[in-house]
Amino acid sequence: MVGLVFLFSAYLKVIAINGFEIYVYTVNPFNLNFSFFFARLIIGVEFTIGILLLLGYRYKIIHTISIVLLSIFSIFLITQLVAGSKENCFCFGDAISFTPLESLVKNIALIIILLIIRKLPATQFRYISIVSLLFSVGGLVVPFIISPPDNWVQNRYAQYTEFDAEILTQTLTEPIYEGKHLNEGKKLICYFSMGCEYCKLTAGKITGMSEKMSIDSNIIYLFMGDEKNLNQFWDDSDSKKFTYYILPVEDFFKASGSHLPAIYFVDNGNVVKKAAYRTLNDKDVATFFGK
Repeated sequence: MVGLVFLFSAYLKVIAINGFEIYVYTVNPFNLNFSFFFARLIIGVEFTIGILLLLGYRYKIIHTISIVLLSIFSIFLITQLVAGSKENCFCFGDAISFTPLESLVKNIALIIILLIIRKLPATQFRYISIVSLLFSVGGLVVPFIISPPDNWVQNRYAQYTEFDAEILTQTLTEPIYEGKHLNEGKKLICYFSMGCEYCKLTAGKITGMSEKMSIDSNIIYLFMGDEKNLNQFWDDSDSKKFTYYILPVEDFFKASGSHLPAIYFVDNGNVVKKAAYRTLNDKDVATFFGK
């Protein structure tokens, strides 16, 4: 049962990897690229432990490792509780929402079960060591194969960063943008659809960057859509409520292009860079703002 819980947890994380890697980024002090790697490493370790518990190979060692891992997760959850967090901790991805307290109770229950069954004998069958090794390697590498970190496959998304700087810079001076302060200083201007999944994920990523770099005043969201849907966007994205404006559809797509989200790095009215969800990274943002 404990092995199945580990496998179930890993599976639900990997199918929600976009949200999970952003969550990992927001709760650790490391950069986005490391968070991409670390999120998949966590999933791989959970897969491997789950498989080895089910196989019963070197049970005492795996049993100890399981308790240590659950204890580390529990310490992290306690820090989240102390910080007052009540958001989903992605223990089971976004399919089953667990608060840090609920996840901590779950971990304690699993540790108690492991302590009760600690004297179970190791399983023995022919070639068990080879089978266990193959499953272990597979468990660790599958998350990286199914969903490679974005920084490993940047060339796939190069088309989403192309733009005509002269035309776009001119577009941002049109009357629809008057009074929106887009041309004052350095700005990260984000074109989002309220119902777009990747726009919501990008908003969560930008929120994490903003918390680490203190650039709230430099971020502007430009939306298309009905304002009645905006609260759902904030709830789904876990984004800060940065300065935002809602544009008519025609004006919105004139600047955003056909692929959303579109994030522009604007320096005193001059558009110098474009990013999409997959190509937006904290290194570029930090360099742009001198952080």
